[in-house]
Amino acid sequence: MKKIKLYIVLYLVATIHAQDSTQVDRVYRLGPEDALQINVYDNPDLSGKYIISSEGTITYPLLGQLVVSGKSTGEVNQLLTDLLGKDFLYNPIVSVAVADYRSKMVKIIGNVGKPGSYALTKPTQLFEILSRADGLTRNITRGQKVHILRSMRQDSSRAGHLESHTIDLYQLLVEGNEDLNIYLQNGDVIFVPEAKMIHIIGEVNKPGSFPYEEGITVLKAITLAGGPTKKASTGGIVVKRIENNHQIEIDVTMSSNLSPDDIVEVPMSFW
Repeated sequence: MKKIKLYIVLYLVATIHAQDSTQVDRVYRLGPEDALQINVYDNPDLSGKYIISSEGTITYPLLGQLVVSGKSTGEVNQLLTDLLGKDFLYNPIVSVAVADYRSKMVKIIGNVGKPGSYALTKPTQLFEILSRADGLTRNITRGQKVHILRSMRQDSSRAGHLESHTIDLYQLLVEGNEDLNIYLQNGDVIFVPEAKMIHIIGEVNKPGSFPYEEGITVLKAITLAGGPTKKASTGGIVVKRIENNHQIEIDVTMSSNLSPDDIVEVPMSFW
């Protein structure tokens, strides 16, 4: 009696697991190097972890080599259930799950908290990967971009070709433009450049470096730095800029626009 009850419980657990897996399986297809955890109720010799070979197969007891690459775990579950039930077991209860996702990966580098490789366990959008990588290490500035390099190897006529997608991070993350939240593909490399900065020195209340924004003026930069001190001469402000590997000085007004990496120097008044 106890064994019958246990059988029913395990059957229900396996059914629920299969239903949960199926929801994910509809969108995730197995590939080489993925690891499968296969369990067959009351048959420990048929249960275990199986790694998919480079040919897309696993070697399974009693059944030999089975092609599983390109299938969902639900489809592998059905395949094993059918084959085992045909010649070896009566109404086998089989559960199949992905133990390790290794076949579909993206890499994220640059200005994120945790650069590295991340598995695509389901259809994954850019925002999710940025979140998994602990987001950006600095505040997002207007006009900041992220670059996605995508291999076109799947097209034999363009073997080795790299396709580049540029996404405006500010519009995606701050303004919430969902059209920019693209789905990623296996092998994508996501590069998040460092935010562009400007630097304010001299007679300001909070000298330092600040995120560059398109169209930022000298006045706004000084405001970001806490405004001029009482000793400042706002009429003698200069901007130091690198051009052709040489630093030059530019006389500016409060309404002059700045460029990335500019150094704004607010001098002391002679009076």
